[in-house]
Amino acid sequence: MKICIDIRPALKSTSTGGGKFTLALVNALTPLADYELILYYKKSFFDFKKRCPRVKGSNVSYFNAGGDNLPQADIYITSCYDFIPPQSGKLVFIMYDLIPVVVPELSSSDAGEILLKSLPDMLRRADAVVCISENTKNDLVKFYSPVENKIKVIYPVIDSGYKQINDKEYLRKRLKKIGVSNEYLLFVSSIEPRKNLLNLLKAFSKVKEKFPKMKLVAAGKSVKSYRDVEEYMKVYEFKDDVIFSGYVKQEDLVYLYNGAEVFIFPSFYEGFGLPIAEAFSCGTAVVTSNASSMKEAAGGAAVLVDPYSPGSISEGIMRILADKDYKEELIDYGLKRAKDFNPDRIGNEYRKLFEDILKRI
Repeated sequence: MKICIDIRPALKSTSTGGGKFTLALVNALTPLADYELILYYKKSFFDFKKRCPRVKGSNVSYFNAGGDNLPQADIYITSCYDFIPPQSGKLVFIMYDLIPVVVPELSSSDAGEILLKSLPDMLRRADAVVCISENTKNDLVKFYSPVENKIKVIYPVIDSGYKQINDKEYLRKRLKKIGVSNEYLLFVSSIEPRKNLLNLLKAFSKVKEKFPKMKLVAAGKSVKSYRDVEEYMKVYEFKDDVIFSGYVKQEDLVYLYNGAEVFIFPSFYEGFGLPIAEAFSCGTAVVTSNASSMKEAAGGAAVLVDPYSPGSISEGIMRILADKDYKEELIDYGLKRAKDFNPDRIGNEYRKLFEDILKRI
């Protein structure tokens, strides 16, 4: 069986969200030896900003499209609205979220226009629509109810590189190289309004009252148009205790997760919340929002807080810091929850989906 996967979201040198999801999915499908995977992308010789990820596997080939050319395949997988497969193949469309229509105030107007213009046609053409959470499925059915019978919920794959590091001395040395040497809380995300770093900083002020040596590491690139955090930091009482590390490569991110006292993901809205599952896989206690998909992603293994309340966020953090037994209990629950995002398990769910849609006339 030939499977063509649109890997364009993974071409960015600082891949996040959709790019990480796409690459992890490819790695989950690669071990299925009866599949021939064709990785479709578009990159000119002089397009140095795009980097094509290299995937190992004797059943993997690459197809760099010229114009609108596509390889022949039995199934095409994409999360991009502009992907138009040949009439001969089946189309699986992956839906991350509907943020531009559900919470337009947290998204750019351009994103909303693109989604409203392109999504209905993509949903009509798709043979199956994979939603990465029940929350995304519910949003999609609310706005586009005719598509309900095409939807299958399959959770994202978490890359197997996210794991516990038991050698604490080696971990300490690696963290020191990254620039972290004290006890710290961790925030991982792009710095934009939806991710809610501003309320976390306000919550951190309360945490410092009881845990004065604690630091906060914010790992993620800043969105140029968003300046609220930058302005807030100019007058922030604890600005010397906040480390902005910028974009962090996966190998270093694994160390940051492992070394953190608590991982905090206080986003206002997510289609899933990949960092929650990444932190679970690394054996890190998690505080996250009780909003949208994050409660679902946590699966009872995290402390849930009100993202609009700095007091609620700080209470959630301090509950973990003040009780080591409770922290260990959360870590154990998190490691068990992480198994739900195992590449083998998710790969088999996609196999079942492929077999199902190929049986349809």
